[in-house]
Amino acid sequence: MPHDPPGGNPPLPDPADVPELLATALQEQTKLRGGSPPIRPALASLPGWPYQPGTPHAAAVAAALADYEVGTVEDVRNSREIAREIARSSIPDPPYVSTRDLSPEERAAADEAAAAAFKDRQERRAKLEGMWDRLHLSDEFRRVALRKYKIDCEEPWDTDSDSDRQDLVRGLLRSGRPMVIGGPEKSMKTSLSIDLAAALTTGTPFLGLEVPERVAVAVVTVETPRGDWKSGYRRALAARGFAKCPGEEPLVTAQRDVLRGGKGGEMFTSYLVMSKTRVVIIDPLYRLLPTRRTTDIVAVGRAIEALCKNVTDADAVPVVVHHMNKSIGEVPTLRDLSGAGVGAWFRSWLLVARASEYAGDKLHSLAVVAGSSRGDCSPMRVRFDEANWKITTRSGLADPPKSEPAKRARATGPHLLPTRK
Repeated sequence: MPHDPPGGNPPLPDPADVPELLATALQEQTKLRGGSPPIRPALASLPGWPYQPGTPHAAAVAAALADYEVGTVEDVRNSREIAREIARSSIPDPPYVSTRDLSPEERAAADEAAAAAFKDRQERRAKLEGMWDRLHLSDEFRRVALRKYKIDCEEPWDTDSDSDRQDLVRGLLRSGRPMVIGGPEKSMKTSLSIDLAAALTTGTPFLGLEVPERVAVAVVTVETPRGDWKSGYRRALAARGFAKCPGEEPLVTAQRDVLRGGKGGEMFTSYLVMSKTRVVIIDPLYRLLPTRRTTDIVAVGRAIEALCKNVTDADAVPVVVHHMNKSIGEVPTLRDLSGAGVGAWFRSWLLVARASEYAGDKLHSLAVVAGSSRGDCSPMRVRFDEANWKITTRSGLADPPKSEPAKRARATGPHLLPTRK
């Protein structure tokens, strides 16, 4: 039997008919839009919608939504918002009642009754919102799904306050700040990225910079064979005193599809979320960048954003290995990175160049600049003993001081040095 609401609004249907009306509206929306029906337009088509809080109609809609089989994240989003709204409005908190004039016994009884009522309201609200939990998704995946579908209207690193970010490598890598490792060919870029992965997964310093805690890492490499990458990773672990990774070993894949749309990309994003992976190393950029217009700053920026989308959707930080043109002995800068606007897109950087010619003895002398858009800047000289995977650093880019005999040899020639008696 229809109910006539006050104020001359359209008559309300019988509460028992609400689930059937909602199902019919959902079917109509499916015919109009295709795919899984959005719930808001279906609710808007119900006679007399929106229903007043605390009425049988609001409770009937909430029950119908709780029984509705959700098939897509979009449906989850709409259902969750509406169910929360209805749950909170249809089970309102009671008005505040002062207990000042009550006796101690009456006050204790009132407090006990209020606590029981609060627990009952919480249980009823949780039951109405239970359809979200039916999907058995983790909290991390829920948060990513909401961000992906613009529920909170926040981009991964454009609107969050900087205080909400977490240092992954102090003075270099921070959550929400994409990073580039740039350098000329054969300048140990991949080896440094491997050492970075070892530092992050063990919580040990990287190039003398503190790593506050261990985090999970994934790697997409289409240039270095997986076996070679893992061999270098094990050597980096051994140099830190670890026989094996104390946590989850990095996922290493050469599948390009994980950085694209489609099922492969969705599965990769889901893996990153479920495994709580915080950093994804992508090596190298030029082999994966989905554009040939490398002189167009807009095209390059959009291409890098598309390449990293599956990573940023999972709230992980992309660390991209890229090439630059630099001569031996010159200080590397962001302007040296190949491609228009590449340096402008990244918010942290580790720029590498050879400080001296490589002699083939597996000893590498590197000039390194670590920095970020927050004002961090750490120029350093790095000596990489590749045979023993031993890395030593020294602050500053100047040449190390010469010993006294070496200074005199440079000034007078080695044949004029006094002989030692």
